[in-house]
Amino acid sequence: PPHFASLPFAAVGLSFHYGICLLQNIVCVSWWCVAPNSAQFGAIRRNSAQFGAMLSPLPRTAQVSLVSIRLFVFVRREALPAVSHLQTGTRGTGLGNVYGNKGGAAVAFHFYDTSICLINTHLAARPERINERNMDFADIVSDLAVGRKGLEVSDQFDHVFFFGDLN
Repeated sequence: PPHFASLPFAAVGLSFHYGICLLQNIVCVSWWCVAPNSAQFGAIRRNSAQFGAMLSPLPRTAQVSLVSIRLFVFVRREALPAVSHLQTGTRGTGLGNVYGNKGGAAVAFHFYDTSICLINTHLAARPERINERNMDFADIVSDLAVGRKGLEVSDQFDHVFFFGDLN
């Protein structure tokens, strides 16, 4: 079974959240930063590079970004030949239902004969916005640009991992 840990981390006045998911030969690292402004993007890039360097013994197989939502997938070298049909995609649900301060970033692939889709998300905050979160979830799983167009990700992959700042 997959193991998942979410690790809050604050640096340079930012609120970073990391998640690490271990799937046998695959390491999935997700992170998101709460409300970055343009002056903070340098810190985000530096932090991302440091985190990537920590996992450098594993080859980075894929990465995808949607504003401050990031997803990295690392696969052990000996398992790399088993990875195929690699795709990345994003779906913004923030400002105007397109901006990426909210939404999802995904990596989809086949590992041997098993199809996997990993989706890192940042959804609307506060309890009174549950309807907005539900609509954002529906938009992400139906409009995410991975797999076959017109099908929800939940209908076309053997395993879908939906994680992140779900609020």
